[in-house]
Amino acid sequence: DLQAIPDARWDVYALGALLYHTLCGHAPYRNDQSESVIRGAGSLSERLSAYQNLIEISPRPGEHRKIPGVDRHLAEIIDRCLEPDPHLRFPNAQAVLDELEQRDQARAKRPLTILGFLGPILFLLAMSWIARSAIPDVVEASNSDLINGLLAGDEVTANVMAHGVESDLLSRQDELEKLADEAQLRDFIRLSAETPRETWRDLKSPLEQWYETRQERLQNADRSRDRSWFLTNGVGDQIARFPLPLEADDTIGKNFAWRSYFHGGVEEYSRDAIPNDIHPRTEPGISTAFRSDVTHQYMVAIAVPVWDEEHQNVIGILSRTIDLPDLLAPWERRVQGNTTNEINHDADRFLSLVDAREERGFLLDHHWMTREAMQGMTDAEIDEKLRFSKETMDEIRNSSSSANFHDPIAAAGLDSQYSGEWLAAFAPVKQTGWIAIVQESRAQALAPFNALHSVFWQYGVATLVVFSLMLGILWYLIHRAST
Repeated sequence: DLQAIPDARWDVYALGALLYHTLCGHAPYRNDQSESVIRGAGSLSERLSAYQNLIEISPRPGEHRKIPGVDRHLAEIIDRCLEPDPHLRFPNAQAVLDELEQRDQARAKRPLTILGFLGPILFLLAMSWIARSAIPDVVEASNSDLINGLLAGDEVTANVMAHGVESDLLSRQDELEKLADEAQLRDFIRLSAETPRETWRDLKSPLEQWYETRQERLQNADRSRDRSWFLTNGVGDQIARFPLPLEADDTIGKNFAWRSYFHGGVEEYSRDAIPNDIHPRTEPGISTAFRSDVTHQYMVAIAVPVWDEEHQNVIGILSRTIDLPDLLAPWERRVQGNTTNEINHDADRFLSLVDAREERGFLLDHHWMTREAMQGMTDAEIDEKLRFSKETMDEIRNSSSSANFHDPIAAAGLDSQYSGEWLAAFAPVKQTGWIAIVQESRAQALAPFNALHSVFWQYGVATLVVFSLMLGILWYLIHRAST
């Protein structure tokens, strides 16, 4: 406007146009159409009016923002210089210079701002890497310490159990040895020899009184009762038994020379294939385990020889039987911390018993080997499925514990409940050829530390989120203050 009073804001617009021309190579709003419009105007005032109208109706120039090196702050300075409304421009050239100096200062601070932003991020990444590497190592070390501690405890338990079972068997054996030297027992054996076999069941033997008295003592001492007591003569014929079996299942009068409790060997012969040179045992001992006709679980007989007065000939064998689950029951309850008489068959810590006298030992007792489970298995199936592999038996015989034990019940495909790895401790039961096993679920034992591992990661993620949020807010405030 030629009639307007000159204003410093005119110079500001001119400065903005000069900067725009320097960057883009042409004046703002200049194009073929705008040039033809301005040239078509007559006088200078008409040209100025046309240019003013062109500025008002045209979009704001933005080509300078596309020039490499032009940052947002510089583009905003140019835009403000080119504001159509004079009141929105910088008041004078000095204000433009001040804004450019502020831009230079902000650009000088930018590396520090970036460093202030990247520094904590790098620190966070370093801490995350350390945590990612350290947490598994810490948990693994803790797991290892826990496993070693549990195995040490299991070894103590297995040894105490093995010693306890051995002591229990020996005390029962000592009791039989004393009774085997009783004169009335020898007299009864001689009486049976003079009595027809079919009347042996009616003979009054000393076993009844002895059995009742000893079972009461066992019960008072919180020990397992015997299943039966019986007496055979020098050729293996059973001449007395208590409790008396049902007549339909009567064993009195039958020959049991094929049983290991009679001949003292390891092998159980066939009833119809007894060696001709078989003879009664001369030393007390524990028989090879055999299956009960009642429970179908394993049981053993503790047997001692009955000598004549001159101690020259064995005239009979005195025996007592006990079911292996009953023998182990008191120890099973202690292992489970159970104060009742019930055994928890779903427990993650329990006892097993292995006959290790053969190269591939087999299970004598196990949580899974209940009456119901054993009733459905034949001897052939047991021999196939309840035997350990040679490698596992070597481990059981030659080490005191294992942190990666595999249960034979799961290996045989009988019950997946026992699959996976177990912590197991082994201890031999002397004078029997058995090995006691205390085993507990590795997964359950390590569950607390696995949970701790999860907690570590949860807190780590939460820390990362909070730290990132705080870093974002801090960066925003710094960036805002610097601009």
